[in-house]
Amino acid sequence: MADVINNSDNMCTDELDLRVIEIDNNPVMTSGPETPRTIDVLSSLNRQDAGESESYNYEIGQNTDMNTEIKPSEDNSDLQTQSTILNIGHSENVDTTETDTNKNLESNPDLGKSENFEEKETLQENTDMRISYTSLQYNFENACQITGAWKEFRNKDNMFMKGCKWSPDGTCILTNSEDNVLRVFDLPRELHCQEIWDKDTRLPEMEPALKVQEGGIIYDYSWYPLMTSWNPLSCCFVSTSKDSPIHLWDAFTGKLRCTYRAYNVVDEIESANSLTFSPSGEKLYCGFKNFIRVFNTNYPGRECTIRNLKRQFPTQKQTGIISCISVNPALPNIYAAGSYSRSIGVYSEPHGTLLCLLLGHTGGITHIQFSPDGTKLLSGGRKDSEIICWDIRNPGNILFTVKREVATNQRIYFDITSDSQYFVSGNTNGKVNIWDTSQITEATTPEPVLAPCSVIHAHDDCVNGVSLHQQYPILATTSGQRHVTCLESESDSSSENLHCDTSLKLWWVGKTTT
Repeated sequence: MADVINNSDNMCTDELDLRVIEIDNNPVMTSGPETPRTIDVLSSLNRQDAGESESYNYEIGQNTDMNTEIKPSEDNSDLQTQSTILNIGHSENVDTTETDTNKNLESNPDLGKSENFEEKETLQENTDMRISYTSLQYNFENACQITGAWKEFRNKDNMFMKGCKWSPDGTCILTNSEDNVLRVFDLPRELHCQEIWDKDTRLPEMEPALKVQEGGIIYDYSWYPLMTSWNPLSCCFVSTSKDSPIHLWDAFTGKLRCTYRAYNVVDEIESANSLTFSPSGEKLYCGFKNFIRVFNTNYPGRECTIRNLKRQFPTQKQTGIISCISVNPALPNIYAAGSYSRSIGVYSEPHGTLLCLLLGHTGGITHIQFSPDGTKLLSGGRKDSEIICWDIRNPGNILFTVKREVATNQRIYFDITSDSQYFVSGNTNGKVNIWDTSQITEATTPEPVLAPCSVIHAHDDCVNGVSLHQQYPILATTSGQRHVTCLESESDSSSENLHCDTSLKLWWVGKTTT
């Protein structure tokens, strides 16, 4: 939709031409906003900076549909190195089967002429079995609650949840709450390896397996991306809180492993507002006001790479508090950062070069996420009823938008399925909306508004956290918000408390039986 301005010359000396484009919001399935939105796009995908040249080959043609996947670069040096501060070892066993077979064939050329063909055929079948997988079958219309946790959060003043995140291996879920405690809940054993669930079966209430107390308000938290319960050394997560450095916690013992410390200009510890790992786990991206700091997980402490966002361009730059960061899973050298100044910057490694600046939200950005195939970027803001889906292959082009209810400044999460077909989001009215991105193929307008394919009434209060399990059709939701009670009469106060719902719930969103 929005034009992209390519800057092939020196970005530091040439004045940039920033275009303002009026977007017509004619919806396909629902009615859009009455007033057009202004979107400013500043792009420099294939650029030669002073003293260096960078080229980013997306391997995407000019006329591509939205289902075309980005092919990642063959240079995956970041993904090949797995050894980090976690001391994750590598197997030193060398498979000598192929070497022994070659020696036997050299000594006896007639040996295994027919067997060799059969072995190759068997090897090919085994290889096909290894790379094949079964995609999850979702059925959001018949969603049923499996279990949850609510007694843990009762009888506490001003208590509410602030989101949840499944671990990468899917064995547990991490939650955040207003009491500044991170809780780890294990996935019930009855849910492992399940393909069909009985709608009438309800499991006992979940109890936290681990609690980690932070010293202040928790701004953000993230699992180590290579976490697996088979390797206890990899079971860890990071968190950032008010007036504290970044903490790396052990997910088994709850002990503090190490800290990553950022200092301001007067040599005082500065808290990160957002953080996330790179897909390889080697880098830790942390967002600050007008800065992004990148820590190497091998070296805890104060050593980091500081990137001043104000110096990216002479006229246009991303400013404000970096509230959320997301790394492209298909192109790990590309990451996006959202700001409370209502801007989204897309950057590239190794120097944090700004590729494009996306402006289109009416509220500060609170959550962004790349699709698993790396072709789309979803973004949402506070007091902003829109989630915008940006086309990463054509920066500035909007594939579609969706509507949700966000009436507060609270961060409302959304999540995407592993096949990139569905994505879900919470609402302040207690409902969970589900959208099917395959419906967008029927769109005939430049910026369609996608209608939800299903709605789940999950809680009696604001649904601020949603997280989709990557191995099973299970949806986790958290609820709650800060309520200001009226003291004029007891009846008003009691009626207000009836709408408070602080809980964690697990929903089965796959095949069910009655």
